[in-house]
Amino acid sequence: MNTAKQINIMIGLMIVGLFGTFLYFIFDNGFNAFGLDFEGRQNAAVVRQEKTNVERGAVLFSLNCRACHGLTGQGALERAGLPGAPLNLEDNRPPELTEAQVKAKADRFNGTITCGRVGTLMPPWSRDENG
Repeated sequence: MNTAKQINIMIGLMIVGLFGTFLYFIFDNGFNAFGLDFEGRQNAAVVRQEKTNVERGAVLFSLNCRACHGLTGQGALERAGLPGAPLNLEDNRPPELTEAQVKAKADRFNGTITCGRVGTLMPPWSRDENG
């Protein structure tokens, strides 16, 4: 094969590759082209990730938190004598929150789990805090 043909083949392959990359970015960002729904794949991935996170959270809760907070997270409300504070309360999940309020609640929960609570039975769970 001579050099001119090889160069033409390489240029053609580069154009096909660039065109394929262009189409990938258009369709992967949720663009609805030709009546095809490409957002469904992204939504399915989000649902799958949320389900996985819930399952992981349930395992972590059952291994680390259930002994003090009970099976349903109600603490002493679930069974007298449990030392953990009630977690599964309506007060912990109000209907409408601003982003700042959501961040503040998340930071408080993360801080409680990471560092524990002084003067309570809640231990620190972070390795940095010797948990």
